[in-house]
Amino acid sequence: MRYLFILVSVIVCFLPVPVLSVVINIPDDFQSIQQGIIAADDGDTVLVQPGTYYENISIRNIDILLTSTYLLNQDTASILTTIIDGAGNGSVVNAYQMPDSGTIICGFTIQNGRNVRGGGIFMANADITVCHNIIKNNQAVSDGGQYAYGGGIYCLDCSPVISENIITYNTSEYFPYKDGFGGGICCNNANALIVNNQITYNTASGITSGGGGFYAINSNPEMGYNVLTENISNWGGAIFYDSNCNGSIYRNLIFANYGGGILCRNTAEPEITNNTITSNYWAGGITCLSQSIPVVLNNIVWENEVYEMYVGGPTPPEITFNDIRDGWEGEGNIDIDPLFVDSDNNNFHLLPGSPCIDAGSPDSPYDPDNTRIDIGVHYYDQTTAIDSDPVMPGVFKLNQNYPNPFNASTTINYQLPKSADVEIEIFDILGRHVATLINQRQQAGDYQAIWNAVDFSSGMYFYKVRAGDYIEIRKMLLLK
Repeated sequence: MRYLFILVSVIVCFLPVPVLSVVINIPDDFQSIQQGIIAADDGDTVLVQPGTYYENISIRNIDILLTSTYLLNQDTASILTTIIDGAGNGSVVNAYQMPDSGTIICGFTIQNGRNVRGGGIFMANADITVCHNIIKNNQAVSDGGQYAYGGGIYCLDCSPVISENIITYNTSEYFPYKDGFGGGICCNNANALIVNNQITYNTASGITSGGGGFYAINSNPEMGYNVLTENISNWGGAIFYDSNCNGSIYRNLIFANYGGGILCRNTAEPEITNNTITSNYWAGGITCLSQSIPVVLNNIVWENEVYEMYVGGPTPPEITFNDIRDGWEGEGNIDIDPLFVDSDNNNFHLLPGSPCIDAGSPDSPYDPDNTRIDIGVHYYDQTTAIDSDPVMPGVFKLNQNYPNPFNASTTINYQLPKSADVEIEIFDILGRHVATLINQRQQAGDYQAIWNAVDFSSGMYFYKVRAGDYIEIRKMLLLK
């Protein structure tokens, strides 16, 4: 067997103890992915070479990195050609009993799963990270007894991170009435972080079905920077927040979904901020029913079929500083064509002169160009002047760390347009502070901070940069 041993150090009883981290190669060391997972210990990597693996894998009570060669070469072809195929025999990936887990699933096409819940990925009490995957053609199907939930991904009693995936052509349906929930993703008592995904062409079918793209109940999910389009459901074509849901829906592009853009029902009270919700049909842009009272702030809600906003409960939500076609009462709301660059070709950036520029709430953080926040998902960069000193940047800028993934050090480059108190902190995937790289006042100019992570284990980390009033967070992957 071709095991690669990597020496790392952890603290046990306050003493440094050497631990061997192993890379298990599939199919060189084991023919199946499941065999590799069974052989792995905490901290190990299961590295899967391109090929089609007809498996229904299970991960339980372990912290591992399960990845294709995508993490090594950053070539998306590795995602397309490393396929885990469930062949209709159950969930493709099952993850159980991993609270506070560092397990990462990265770089696969996960397809053709079929189960009552979570045709593609089923996770229960498993705080894992699912990133850079294509999750497609999976089904949540029930023929009676219980509803079908989560065609692509189902999250139960957990707090996963779901980022940078393509989640497409998944379905959730319940026979004989054919009602399903969460064609793409479903959260049940799950506080998921769902960011930077493309959630497209998913279906939750049936008369009372909900959440073609995403459905949540008894959860506080955070949905940000996603594109949701061409999803189908009778209720909440793109996003459906049901009973006892808070969390937030921010910086999403939501267009051309059947069943409307966002629906909040019963006691759902999310913060809906800086989204562009347009060209959705059958059930409008934003719908608030029964006891739902979300905060609706800085959104473009424009040219949706039937209606732009519908409020059916006794307590009106807080709806301010939005651009809503046909108008809406509330501070800062406008009813003016947002002037998209090219909506016919799905380019919803703002043209110069858009009424949405600098029209968001003055209490919101500034845009990256250091101007008042714009309405909608895309801000218009007003940085046009050339500084007399070319060394001095005109706007705060934070670059992605490089290299990423990295082993075992990485560099974070950033620019300051003016002097500021700068703090750069590192957090692990559970939000625990693990390092401070910079904590000092710096003058305007270009800077870099280097993180030497030789004493840290593989996994996803976040770096938070604060420069005066400006705050930005990005993620990075340590791979040993």
